[in-house]
Amino acid sequence: MRTGIVEQQPIDLVKIIEKAVVIGVRSGRQQRAEAEQSLDELCALVRAAGAVVSERVFCDLDQIRAGTYIGSGKVDSIAELITSEQIDIAVLDVTLSPPQQRNLENAWNIRVIDRTGIILDIFAERAATREGKLQVELAQLEYRLPRLTRMWEHLSRLGAGIGTRGPGETQLEVDRRRIRSRLDKLRSELSKIEKRRRLHRRGRKKSGIPTIAIVGYTNAGKSTLLNTLTGAGVTAKDQLFATLDPTLRQLNLPSQKTVILSDTVGFISRLPHELVAAFHATLEEVTEADLLLHVVDSAGDRMQEQITDVLSVLKQLDADRKPMFTVYNKIDRAEGWTPGIVPCGENAYAVSALNGDGIPELLAGLAEYMSRHAVETVFRIPYTESSIASQIRKHGEVLDESFEARDILLTIRAESAVINKFRDYLDDGDMISQDNE
Repeated sequence: MRTGIVEQQPIDLVKIIEKAVVIGVRSGRQQRAEAEQSLDELCALVRAAGAVVSERVFCDLDQIRAGTYIGSGKVDSIAELITSEQIDIAVLDVTLSPPQQRNLENAWNIRVIDRTGIILDIFAERAATREGKLQVELAQLEYRLPRLTRMWEHLSRLGAGIGTRGPGETQLEVDRRRIRSRLDKLRSELSKIEKRRRLHRRGRKKSGIPTIAIVGYTNAGKSTLLNTLTGAGVTAKDQLFATLDPTLRQLNLPSQKTVILSDTVGFISRLPHELVAAFHATLEEVTEADLLLHVVDSAGDRMQEQITDVLSVLKQLDADRKPMFTVYNKIDRAEGWTPGIVPCGENAYAVSALNGDGIPELLAGLAEYMSRHAVETVFRIPYTESSIASQIRKHGEVLDESFEARDILLTIRAESAVINKFRDYLDDGDMISQDNE
């Protein structure tokens, strides 16, 4: 016999959902244009989940209704639309409480999903690695746990109290226990993965190789930029959340300095807190990075709003004060951009990751930045340990090299972590200079 917990498995939107009504909402002091742009993005999310946007509805609210979020008049008119157009699903551009979601489903007799739910469904479809799947499952179960009641209320009508419990309430309690047990197991597994990630990051720190994290709004072109810079070959599509799993690749700068590029999951307006919590281990790549590359879609209609949204997420991660390069991407689709340095911005570059315009200037800027934030040091390495000299050359910029009777003298500009790693080979332990500009 199948239990309710089985019925709670993720629904495949591609196979089941065919027609959706997408409902935008404006309330309070929000501008109409801003709400319309958010609705456009929600339509893109629905399409990314595999549904067809059959109808768009916009609601202007003077106040939020506790029971249904939108007013009764809109509830009734949308119900008529759903019936006449044979709509399969309703998606609202808000975060609904469990009672609001249940009441709307009862009124419309179709499945109702809010903004958080549709993003979680997309993540469930796109996650490819074991870690990504665990993270998405954790987020989904945390989202669904308070929404279990509506699945069993039709079996809970025998009353409440001792001796009057119906089978539905019993099943609900069983499902809740199962979900909580599964949540504990997922958190435990993700905790182990997080520890492994920290060990790997610690190893990279000890190696002296700086890490640069690529961040940005979803579909800004982060994966395309990673491919262009490193030949990573990761999936890059003109699609929201095309890739979820982080990718690490080495990049050799023009100065011969080696850095590690880390591609991260794309951000989005009102990123569900369940996802931020579940992807904590992945997002730590951002918090632990030495430098951020903020990729911006220069051809988008919401460029400034998306920049604000990304900075807001970085603030949630306590990463908003990290050194940052702003990379205005997709200039091949936008007007008024000249490839290379953006004069009005600090550490800002205009590029087309797709065709390579502006990439040489970006690489030169990264090399110059790394040089300015490095320590100039002289190493003395015996010929018998020439492999050490090779390692030092790999992780620093060689300024001078000379050969004495027994030793190699290397003048290197490198990160302090490199200096510390090879401290035993410092020439008399002296560091020549450090530029902290």
